[in-house]
Amino acid sequence: MKKQVNCHRSEHQFQLNDWVYLKLQPYVQSSLTYRSHHKLVIRFFGPYQITTKAGTMAYRLELLPLSAIHPIVHVSQLKKAVGAHHTVTVVPPSELSMWSVC
Repeated sequence: MKKQVNCHRSEHQFQLNDWVYLKLQPYVQSSLTYRSHHKLVIRFFGPYQITTKAGTMAYRLELLPLSAIHPIVHVSQLKKAVGAHHTVTVVPPSELSMWSVC
């Protein structure tokens, strides 16, 4: 069984200060954006910068202060950002006002 599982695994290694995209599950983690149609929401957010390595398979990301997700993320939820232009995907102001209602 171990041999079959390891056939489909891939090694992802990132360095400190690398830029990565974060994969979010639209039904579970909706703190970054709110959409009425979850099937059409974008899957990857970012890019975010890796600040530290938190274990053998986890990294700490420099997230936005308004995001309500944990900054330590498993390596399977990350995708390397390619290119030199790095702008962080932010929440539009109209959606922020909807979440700030207490």
